[in-house]
Amino acid sequence: MIIYTYLGKSGISNTFKLLTTGLLVLAFISVTPIGDKVINLIPFVGNVDSQNVDYRKDLFDTSLVVAAKSPWFGNPHFAKEPEMKKLIQGEQIIDIVNTYLRMLLNSGFVGLSIFAGIYITAATSAYGAMKRIKLINSELHHIGRTLIAIVISIMFMLTSTSSTMIIPYLSYLCVGLCIAYSQIAKKEKLLFDLSSTK
Repeated sequence: MIIYTYLGKSGISNTFKLLTTGLLVLAFISVTPIGDKVINLIPFVGNVDSQNVDYRKDLFDTSLVVAAKSPWFGNPHFAKEPEMKKLIQGEQIIDIVNTYLRMLLNSGFVGLSIFAGIYITAATSAYGAMKRIKLINSELHHIGRTLIAIVISIMFMLTSTSSTMIIPYLSYLCVGLCIAYSQIAKKEKLLFDLSSTK
């Protein structure tokens, strides 16, 4: 919602209003009887699921040490490194719930750059198209705002989830929609320019 609001008309002031409203709601909730429960659910602030937060911090720190051994192209057998073995859980797995971290360990900075570049390229191409189409077609402009917000949200989501099951399919579908959107907006702008010159 923040990204979508920011990309709209009067984006900075509307985003400020949205954040202010959110803080006021949070402040109101904190003084109600359920306030403690809500605060306890916030990562790094509350106490609920603190073991999970500690595990993720240890995983991140250890992964950086292991990634430094082969930074450019990674190591597909990173789980066999001695540092990683201490992170094996009861199910005999290392639960890497950060897609970027897994890419860094498995494919190094080269693979991580290519992976992140897919999303960045999709978002920037949709952003450029959205700016060009803003005054020509308001519906396409809103579609662009939505697609950019979704792709950036997916990029944030990948910091706390693994690319398993349906997640990669939905992610790449949104990337494809951004690229298709940029082409549609380009054609719409071209048609507008041609009609205005006649």
